[in-house]
Amino acid sequence: MNYARFQKIAKTQIKRFGQPVIFRFVSEGEYDPIQGTVIREITEDQVYAVLTAPSTREYSGGLIQVGDAILLVDGISLSQ
Repeated sequence: MNYARFQKIAKTQIKRFGQPVIFRFVSEGEYDPIQGTVIREITEDQVYAVLTAPSTREYSGGLIQVGDAILLVDGISLSQ
């Protein structure tokens, strides 16, 4: 099966119907004893995502709580 083709289709459709969002990744960091602070590395990825509503199955499974949101993102745009 040609998964690369399906990834391309998903990415195109999410970009067409979605909107840009920014994901921020923060590393644990290391403690700097001289400054007395923790130095963290922050990276950001701007990708397109589609907001969807959780299904009843996801609520009943305990994975999702009322008020949560689900963003669909294609599998190749995030660096982390």
